[in-house]
Amino acid sequence: MTAQNIVNDVEFIDTVTDAGDVLNHRLIVEKDLSKDEVLKLVYLHNKKDEIMRKAHDKIKEIEFQMQDVWGFERDESKHTHRFNIPYPEKLI
Repeated sequence: MTAQNIVNDVEFIDTVTDAGDVLNHRLIVEKDLSKDEVLKLVYLHNKKDEIMRKAHDKIKEIEFQMQDVWGFERDESKHTHRFNIPYPEKLI
């Protein structure tokens, strides 16, 4: 299966990934990636997203604990993330 066929195989892309929307289809074709390589990219994207979600959850809990110590109500809108970790909204 050629890289172009993989990109055109919407069913394949949809079934293997939530990361499909972040895969660069042009680069898949340009680099002539195999199906296994695309699957590895999907795995790595999902792994990265999992780590980012866990980091976000931990940071959020620390922010809540800081609000507790300060005597404030827990309010996520008042969190001050010094290191804004980008993450897809669908992960939260």
